Amino acid sequence: MLSARFLGYVLICAEHAKQMITRWGYQGPLTVNVAINGILGIPWLYSDDAFGIFLRPASELDDGFSFSLPATTDLLMERRDALVADMLQQILFGMNWADRAGASGLEKLLRSGYEYNFWGKPAKLQI
Repeated sequence: MLSARFLGYVLICAEHAKQMITRWGYQGPLTVNVAINGILGIPWLYSDDAFGIFLRPASELDDGFSFSLPATTDLLMERRDALVADMLQQILFGMNWADRAGASGLEKLLRSGYEYNFWGKPAKLQI
């Protein structure tokens, strides 16, 4: 699993955006811009199960990457976790961790972010 701290922060940012956009009353298209730099060879913690935590470089190839993800306010409001899963998938590809970017892996990652944020275990994700 990717660092639960990182996943928790991504979920918090998405929830903050959701609440702010609701307060502003905006409805329409959104663009999520993500830039991650200084990651070449930097170790990240991950776990395949509850019994071991391992180090793996965030990136073995590049020192950074960025991407833009088109979205809508409806997606953010009604399916926040789906938007975060899309972001995480792109991040995993950018870090050369494509083996962790499948649907079941993304759900596991989202749940670890919920646990890090002390949001409890969701019966169902907003996907």
